[in-house]
Amino acid sequence: GYNAQKELPLVSLSCTPDGLRFSQLAKACGAEVMQYFDKQVGESRGFPQKDMIVNLMMNIGQSLGPSDCFVFFYGGHGMGSMNADDDGDEEDGQDEELCFVDPDGHYNPMKDDDIADLLINYFNPETQILFVTDCCQSGTVCDLSREEFGDRPIAHMAAVKDSQYATDLGDGGAFTTSLLETIEDMVEEGDADFSIVHVYNKCFQKYDADGQFEDQTFSFERTPGLDPDTFRWPLVPPAGWSVSTTID
Repeated sequence: GYNAQKELPLVSLSCTPDGLRFSQLAKACGAEVMQYFDKQVGESRGFPQKDMIVNLMMNIGQSLGPSDCFVFFYGGHGMGSMNADDDGDEEDGQDEELCFVDPDGHYNPMKDDDIADLLINYFNPETQILFVTDCCQSGTVCDLSREEFGDRPIAHMAAVKDSQYATDLGDGGAFTTSLLETIEDMVEEGDADFSIVHVYNKCFQKYDADGQFEDQTFSFERTPGLDPDTFRWPLVPPAGWSVSTTID
């Protein structure tokens, strides 16, 4: 919003196509999809106000069990907090946050501490949880290194490390675009069962390892005791699924 832009060094992004494409992938896989955009597009359920999203996640988390998987996708702005780390859990002294704003433009971020507390306190310990974030300075925005997470099946794929800035291609972010193209490739090759780390590694090797996106390193975070090879990628579309992006 305008008020937030006056306070923060933010630029316009083309992240709406990312959200639309990711939701289309989820729908093709038969997932129950809830999508929120800051403009009326697709099947948006409304403006993504942080407090509403947090309450929704709390309710969903309490309804899920050991056989369920929760996938959270965020495309937008991310940043290191402008306020000091208030609980001393950050090596660099700075929290990471997803840049939510209220409809009136008031800045109301979702901090890494908020996300970690939400996952620990409102989700079944056996529910699989996958976060995918395409935004700046977001590599540890879920704080999954906390010891209390143990071996819970939670992982986070991020566009960048905490110190980096995500690349915008003008029609979506570099990370989401690369991730979706990777899924398309794997399905074309006949794969129908693969782990989250297999997807991440293939995406990294094809699009990031050769420096295609300068100053950006795709990031993977998991809970301390999780073997990521045991976490199957939850969104495998049917044969013939395809996505159209700027790097086709």
